[in-house]
Amino acid sequence: EISGQVGLSIAIVVAVAICLVIDDTEHLISKYMQARKHQGKSNYDSILYSFDTAGTAIFATTLILTAGFGFLATSSFKPNEDLGLMTAIAIMLAMIINFLVLPALLSFFSKEHKQNNQGEAS
Repeated sequence: EISGQVGLSIAIVVAVAICLVIDDTEHLISKYMQARKHQGKSNYDSILYSFDTAGTAIFATTLILTAGFGFLATSSFKPNEDLGLMTAIAIMLAMIINFLVLPALLSFFSKEHKQNNQGEAS
């Protein structure tokens, strides 16, 4: 039950979720930038490269962390139960957002996208 109050569980969930989102996002973006700058790959190929090199690790750690916090959600101590459930949900949502939204953002803000739009406007 959500009571509208920010307790310790929610504060911890927010902190953990933000850290995991930033960490996973940073891994994908660093691999993307490595492919773009050092390997000269296109935007599309750089996104594929980032998923090939970091995607599996992100997926595996997300499953492991979700399972761990899921077990915590079975606790009879209500704050632990809330913490486990909310963190497991936040971790899964973070991975889904990273895998679905981040590639779209990388494509939208790429130089190739901007050049294509400028060519159409002329």
